[in-house]
Amino acid sequence: MTGLQPKTRYYYRVGDASGGYSAVNSFKTLSPTAGGATPLRIAWVADMGWGGRSTDTIARLTNLTNAGAIDLLVHPGDIGYADGNMLGWDMYLRKIEPIAAAVPYLTTPGNHELWFNFGAYKHRFFMADDGAHQSMYYSLDVGAVHLLGINTESPLDVAEVDETQREWIAEDLRRAATSTARRWTIAFGHRPLYTTEHRASKRGTGYLQAQLEDMFVASGVDLVVQGHVHAYQRTLPVARGVPTAKDYQSPRAPVYIVNGGAGNREANEVLPMGLPWEPAPNASAGELPLSNEISFGISTISADGIRWEQLYSSNGTRFDHFHIAK
Repeated sequence: MTGLQPKTRYYYRVGDASGGYSAVNSFKTLSPTAGGATPLRIAWVADMGWGGRSTDTIARLTNLTNAGAIDLLVHPGDIGYADGNMLGWDMYLRKIEPIAAAVPYLTTPGNHELWFNFGAYKHRFFMADDGAHQSMYYSLDVGAVHLLGINTESPLDVAEVDETQREWIAEDLRRAATSTARRWTIAFGHRPLYTTEHRASKRGTGYLQAQLEDMFVASGVDLVVQGHVHAYQRTLPVARGVPTAKDYQSPRAPVYIVNGGAGNREANEVLPMGLPWEPAPNASAGELPLSNEISFGISTISADGIRWEQLYSSNGTRFDHFHIAK
């Protein structure tokens, strides 16, 4: 669509006279100052399936959407857990429709999309790359926020960021870092660079750090949101495995969030050896939260900071929050 006015509600339906029409839906375009003078509110999920475990998450997000409380929904991989079953895909997309019909729904592929060389993903999702990368990776600017979607997957179910994508990411981040209009850069992709989960090496964390981390640090990426591990975790600002600070005041390295606990048929992680999976909000003392409850994130981005809140899907209660200031 072209020629849309900012901060304007548009009503639409899809279909035709011969095949029938959908219900009438609506969306509201964003402010040009989103993420700056006007807060930009992004909801985050990952590893969310078509079955019953995602029902609470989708219900909470639907209520927030209907209340006009979120502007975008971002889903870095494992979308629906349909695997190669097209009926599962249809069921999931019908379930997410009340949200995706009203706000932009941004995705990147996860390992559960790999069937038939990611065929269902490539044919069902159309992201901001104009088809150049089949929606597997892309970026877009939303007001003062640069969003970078990364593909961490391969058809062999191992972590991969090939050289073509690496070169594209490097150039994309270089442009974002030199833009006077961009104040924040947020990257998202399925597999985590950092997690304390006990199978971290199998997840490909070391490989992804080697492929991506230097670019993230050098270009000033503020936040990296990941999934794959079915839990919630966050780090302090981290560069090459070492925290650069014990708070979030003008950090010199990205903050990493694992947000893969939105609800799927495989259930969330069991308690790994030696790790207290409990909220521990005293980040200044180095105590960071871990939770294996079904949950989702909300980031509110404005000129002075990114405020992250993590909410239990069962009751909407906030159990973790922090603020990246700049």
